[in-house]
Amino acid sequence: MKVTKSVTKFIELIDFLPEARSRSEILNFLEIGNQTKNFTINIKPLIENGIIELTIPDKPKCRFHQYRLTEKGKKLLKQ
Repeated sequence: MKVTKSVTKFIELIDFLPEARSRSEILNFLEIGNQTKNFTINIKPLIENGIIELTIPDKPKCRFHQYRLTEKGKKLLKQ
């Protein structure tokens, strides 16, 4: 079975997130610029699928919030 580059990066990102990280740290890890388009393509789907969550969910525009694995994300990490 052939694993695509995007799937490999997703697995590496899950491994990268056992501790909370900022948006810019995640995008730097993925080696892409900190732009809205890159956030929408790479981070937002993980939030929507319950893999990661905001550390301050009631203040989504707070400049101090970070992203962390959810319980669902932690289960993926253990597999």
